[in-house]
Amino acid sequence: MAAFYIGMDLGGTTFKALAVTPEGTILDRVQAPTEASQGPEAVVQRMVEAIRGLAARVTTAERRLRAVGFGVPGILELPQGIVRRSPNLPGWHDVELAALLRRALDVPFTLDNDANAATLGELWRGAARGKRDFFMLTLGTGVGGGVVVAGTILHGANGYAGELGHTVVDPHGPPCGCGSRGCLEQYASGTAIARMAEPFYGKTTAREVALAARRGEIPAQQLYRQVGYYLGIACASLANVFNPECLVLGGAVAQAFDLFAGSLRQTLRARSFGPIVDRLELVVAQCGTDAGGLGAAYQAMQAYPPAASSPRSQP
Repeated sequence: MAAFYIGMDLGGTTFKALAVTPEGTILDRVQAPTEASQGPEAVVQRMVEAIRGLAARVTTAERRLRAVGFGVPGILELPQGIVRRSPNLPGWHDVELAALLRRALDVPFTLDNDANAATLGELWRGAARGKRDFFMLTLGTGVGGGVVVAGTILHGANGYAGELGHTVVDPHGPPCGCGSRGCLEQYASGTAIARMAEPFYGKTTAREVALAARRGEIPAQQLYRQVGYYLGIACASLANVFNPECLVLGGAVAQAFDLFAGSLRQTLRARSFGPIVDRLELVVAQCGTDAGGLGAAYQAMQAYPPAASSPRSQP
């Protein structure tokens, strides 16, 4: 009997689920509004209903659902599976998500932070395929990240490892929602870019600032060089600690990589050990919005492998 897996990427606005073979082929997908305001139990019920519908469409006489993986935004305590807090899911404080899922699902499942799931997606099917040691930064509304060491995602003592967006790059910088100051998230996220551009362009978005930079407008170009500078500070520290093979940049802001790549590389080289940065490859993520679902499915597959008769994919 062949197996397939479902990877669920839970977001503050929508959730997306992919049905995936052990080789990484996407069989089908579903997307629906999260409606987080209805509370955790209602969100779980909606996800479970979506999973059941997706599984019903994909299941055949020769193919069955083996397990489900979930990527969840926020601070997720492992192995208990408790969402301690999630800025993107209002009211989610100390939510025992694993317990809710056990009561609702009749198949095995895994849980991880959404940025870790996206990192695993790039490991399995994307820009970091074949790599054993790398880290990923997801540059979106905020800045998330994940660290892979010897082919395994780094969770730390309680599952909180990988909060790379809260690496401090300027101790006197603007306050951050985490309670610190000068975090990378305050300089390299889409939200931060829009904030920093406001004196020049008024209320705007990171995408509009990138378009202005490509039109040759000096303030926008300088702003993106500043993004690269602060990214370089953070990446140099991470590179010196982990000695990775590559750095993967994902999220909407990474689509403007050409605008900040020069200052990122310059700062990274100036602040890293030469032998480390000489071999460090900078790459842009390849899986797009499928990264989280693919990574969640991959994690479920690692925890609950297909039967011996079914082929098993390797990253």
